[in-house]
Amino acid sequence: MSQGKVISTQPPMAGQPGPGYPGQVMAVAAPPAIPGCPVGLEYLAQLDQVLVNQQVEMMEVLTGIETKNRFQILNNQGQQIYFAQEESGLCHRICCGPQRGYVFHITDNLNQVVMRVRREFYCCRGCYICPCESCNYYNAIEDGQGNLLGYVSNLFFCCKPKFGIFDAQMQKVAEIRGGCCPIQCVCGCTGDRDFPVVESGTEAQWGTVSKVWPGALKDCFTKADNFRVAFPANMDPKKKALMLGSVFVIDMMIYEQQNNNN
Repeated sequence: MSQGKVISTQPPMAGQPGPGYPGQVMAVAAPPAIPGCPVGLEYLAQLDQVLVNQQVEMMEVLTGIETKNRFQILNNQGQQIYFAQEESGLCHRICCGPQRGYVFHITDNLNQVVMRVRREFYCCRGCYICPCESCNYYNAIEDGQGNLLGYVSNLFFCCKPKFGIFDAQMQKVAEIRGGCCPIQCVCGCTGDRDFPVVESGTEAQWGTVSKVWPGALKDCFTKADNFRVAFPANMDPKKKALMLGSVFVIDMMIYEQQNNNN
């Protein structure tokens, strides 16, 4: 499968979106425009999986103060296709933790926004075990032009975490289902944790979102999380974008909560 032309990019200036770490980044130029595909998401049309790796924030490691999350998004050749950076308030990160409001700006290798994952802050919302719909945290998934692609939200669950993928009209189109023990214990459980994505009504599988176990040492000493999103290569890029957006929801509502409790 073609992975696109490899390019080399320098990190952006301070304050701009992008990788933001020293040295050159092996990146891939976006393919030509595809009819019906949102601008910037054409690259997803070629792929059957992406890797989402959280960047280790040394300020957070040294001080314990919650910093803005950043993720490098790679193809299966390890080449960067996108970069995701959180926008949120310092007071919200310190006081509200995983329940904070945020916007994840997902940019391409030219620092152009191709997606956003947006969650408003609502006090006392986001409970996992309450069946009331008013406790759901809806995350809006937008393309780079601000057009709504759909939503991802937590759903009621007790032991097995569950999330819903909704279209722009708030109709549920798929569920993301976790296992009995999706949370990795500190220096304990090993192996990946899979979240199958199943279409509503038909039970057809869209693909899988997986929390990738980083290894014992990294799991013990850092809070960085890694994910893999697998889907059929011929899947609608908009659906792929919704699955990619769900990574940031799952990370915030399960693994960010776990990290804060460690």
